[in-house]
Amino acid sequence: MNEDRKNRLNRLTAKLFRKKEPPPSLEAEQDGFSYVRREERTTVHWSDVKEVFAFKRDIFAVDLICIGFRVSDDGRYWEIDEQMSGYEDVLAAATEAFPGLDPDWWHKVAFPAFKTNLVTLWGRKKTPAIWQSE
Repeated sequence: MNEDRKNRLNRLTAKLFRKKEPPPSLEAEQDGFSYVRREERTTVHWSDVKEVFAFKRDIFAVDLICIGFRVSDDGRYWEIDEQMSGYEDVLAAATEAFPGLDPDWWHKVAFPAFKTNLVTLWGRKKTPAIWQSE
């Protein structure tokens, strides 16, 4: 095998098998929740949230349930998903923080499968721009 081909193969192998950074973990707090990754901590305060919405991502063979917390009128939002450590704790805290959150939201988002099923759970609906085309 020539040297150039061997170098390309080594680079490809390194890319395929490099360790991916784990997703941030979540910590529920009295006034919001935090994303925690290594030494970094970013807090989302319940008082800044204008809308809570749920949706699904199609990740090939399965669906991933996600919750968005819109924090601005221009559509910016923070997203958590069911694979993140601490998701259930944040979801329980959000249920306390946002009275009237639709109790049947999970079924509305989960079915039918492989569809986005965007649902506003709490607050004034202002769909972020990324959802406008769906």
